[in-house]
Amino acid sequence: MNYFVNTSLVNAQVSSEFARILVIDDEPLVTRTVFQYLQNAGYKDVHLVNDSREAIEAVATLLPDLILLDLLMPHVDGLELLEQISSDPKNVEVSVLVFSAADKGMKYKSIRLGAKGFVDKPVSKEELLESIEKALKAV
Repeated sequence: MNYFVNTSLVNAQVSSEFARILVIDDEPLVTRTVFQYLQNAGYKDVHLVNDSREAIEAVATLLPDLILLDLLMPHVDGLELLEQISSDPKNVEVSVLVFSAADKGMKYKSIRLGAKGFVDKPVSKEELLESIEKALKAV
């Protein structure tokens, strides 16, 4: 089930060809699979982080248009990362799409912390790509 927050911070859409996407998930198989989905769909600027301790530095360095964020990770959980990302004024135009098997309470909390939406794991390629397109339109 997908949930999205309707937002209009910026009127311009980000083209998939130029969108910079950062995938943050502790499971390498998940990040590699998502990477393949995105590359095959025409996204050219996709970056992967498997260690949540490296995520904030990656966000600051890459300045992504969209972050796909897992909530259930060791070291630093996704809610803490989301709070740090959302509290930094440099990230005001970054859309965060939560991509997780977390319970609904955590997902709703992620919306309150600034996520533009969330997608339940496991997810089909089509559903994930559709959710990404919607999140990029919200940028």
